[in-house]
Amino acid sequence: MFFIPTLVGFLYELVLAIPFVGGLIVIGSSYGTIATALVIHAIILIFRFVRGDSKVVPILALIGTLLTWIPFVGWFIHLCIAIAYFIDFFVGKRR
Repeated sequence: MFFIPTLVGFLYELVLAIPFVGGLIVIGSSYGTIATALVIHAIILIFRFVRGDSKVVPILALIGTLLTWIPFVGWFIHLCIAIAYFIDFFVGKRR
């Protein structure tokens, strides 16, 4: 159960972290992708509560996603969240 939600969160943030492409996706969807990101991170957080896994990355992702509406700051935040999920994925796989 740890693998799939974390992978979905990572891939979603990774796509949005692609320069210009991610921005076009966000603006083209009228910022609907940010709401979708909030839902994805909330679902991951719920899975983490159920399993008792670390909740740090989904909480940071929820907070960071609230700031991603700012154009260039949003790109950097999406990149940081993707990196955090990537690291979290491999640390979680080792346990």
